[in-house]
Amino acid sequence: MTSAGLLDDKEATTTAGMISHLNMFSPTTKPVYNQRFVEAGKVVTAGGLSAGIDGALHIVSKVHGVGRAQEVANNMEYHWQQGEGYVRTQLADFPFSSALDFNPPLWNRQTLQYKGSNTEWVAEYKVPRQETLAEFYEQFVNAAGSSGWEKVKEQQQNGFQSLWLKTDFAGRKWRCEAIFKNTNEKGVIHFKLHNILI
Repeated sequence: MTSAGLLDDKEATTTAGMISHLNMFSPTTKPVYNQRFVEAGKVVTAGGLSAGIDGALHIVSKVHGVGRAQEVANNMEYHWQQGEGYVRTQLADFPFSSALDFNPPLWNRQTLQYKGSNTEWVAEYKVPRQETLAEFYEQFVNAAGSSGWEKVKEQQQNGFQSLWLKTDFAGRKWRCEAIFKNTNEKGVIHFKLHNILI
């Protein structure tokens, strides 16, 4: 769509993890971060899998009416909210999600807690690692720094604790506390991220 010029000078959205890359393919496209789908003339773009269903139902409602779109949604056993609802980029885990892209990836992590809202999020994990706690923490520091987080405080006491600040794409300011420590299990590291809108 972008290479064909269909998004030139238009608003558009896409999957949350790729939305910041829209301008790489179409420099005049304006990325929209706060909507499940975006209608721009004859083009509808959607921010992910279920958002694509919402975009399709929006088109059905324009062509055949809201009643027919609701009927289609019910037949699909889909709770249609007419453009409202879940927007991935608005949740408070989104600003630190790219900082979780450690190298190597944490495929074998055990998620202990992953919950929150659009203003606060807690993510807590246990993960078996070959490297030391210090090496593992340094991977996080590098990933967080390269994804726009600024470390403002750090202390070493039973592991590593650090405080990070970031301003996101919408100008919202975030504070994230990161805690890394060894567990009683050999080779297993525990880490927790608490992100809050300030």
